[in-house]
Amino acid sequence: MLLIDSTEKTARIPVKFIDGKFINQITGEEVGGIENNADCEIVVEANKVFDYDLLDLLTAEETIELLPSETVLYASISPKHIPESLRKYAIAQSDKEKQVKIELISPLFLKMRGTKPPMLLDCVCDIPSLRETAKDFEPAESLNHAYRLISTAFEPHRRSFGGSVFLNITIPPQEGYQKGTSLSHLRRIKIDEHYEQLKEKYQELKNQKPKQTNLFG
Repeated sequence: MLLIDSTEKTARIPVKFIDGKFINQITGEEVGGIENNADCEIVVEANKVFDYDLLDLLTAEETIELLPSETVLYASISPKHIPESLRKYAIAQSDKEKQVKIELISPLFLKMRGTKPPMLLDCVCDIPSLRETAKDFEPAESLNHAYRLISTAFEPHRRSFGGSVFLNITIPPQEGYQKGTSLSHLRRIKIDEHYEQLKEKYQELKNQKPKQTNLFG
């Protein structure tokens, strides 16, 4: 499972692949001292991967639908200093957080890039609160754009606006989810599904190849 936007610190271990083993370049020993079942990644130059079936899958791109049009989303904001004209549009979650409604006018797609971190594609978003209160409002061109517009309007005290939509935007309970689910969690589900598909495709490719016969056996 690929780890993205984790709030925890990560450690990068410099290694070299020598005689079938990953050798820690700092300790000079085979990589160890890591918790069992820990999620890790190996980053290697593409021209150093000799399993070409695997390489094709690792670099293949695919676009999948993350959420359909008309999906309602909620952007988290700080309750501090919300302008009077917008207060009724800020839904209370807690004393430290409020949420603002976003509606997808077009579907939200996720571009899978092999095992690289996937990226959100642009989608048209409506922000009802700003449509009703802002002059010359036009729908946002992407989810990042929508979150930046909301942050600018509802959090005028901030020095910089916006933030990670994966961590700060959620979908309400639906499709089997018991509570609001962050885009980060939804993306992780899609990544896991994508990896399972890559695994199946890889096995299919290997099964299609003729087995080599031992002429001297």
